[in-house]
Amino acid sequence: MAEPYVRLLTLLLEGAEIANFEYWAEFIIRLQRDESTTRSALREWFGERRIPPLFCVRLRGRWWIGSEEEWSTSLKQFPFKGVPPIPLEAPLQASTLMTMLGLGISSLRVNESGGLTLILSDGRVVNIQGTNPEWAESWFLELPIDDVDRDQWSLICDSEGHITGTYPQSAIS
Repeated sequence: MAEPYVRLLTLLLEGAEIANFEYWAEFIIRLQRDESTTRSALREWFGERRIPPLFCVRLRGRWWIGSEEEWSTSLKQFPFKGVPPIPLEAPLQASTLMTMLGLGISSLRVNESGGLTLILSDGRVVNIQGTNPEWAESWFLELPIDDVDRDQWSLICDSEGHITGTYPQSAIS
């Protein structure tokens, strides 16, 4: 059942800001929460355990900003295109992400096929497809590579849209 994972994803990301991004063979968006405003629900769930303030969302599946129609039009009009092996839309994605640095995540939704929708503080919407035939995962949330707790936190949407993950045991149990 994906419900505890979706609840945790919501608690961790709502209110977080887009701090940075990077591109390798995929986009990685770094999202940072203000530790001083950690939600009480997270504290209830994890007690005094460390809740990392910085998470990375790896986007392996298809993703776009706004409606698919608007995105398609923007892609046609954008003067730069990726050259294989770089996807056609990567320059537009990078350019758009640049304009999103510092924006907060107002809310998020996860649909029945694992699709993740991030509603940003300026009203823009980032849509991340949950199913993906090219990679083993469509998207996943992880800690940066240098975080000491990296192996304890991950939420993964596999290529079929199923969400699983690992996180420290609840302080409630």
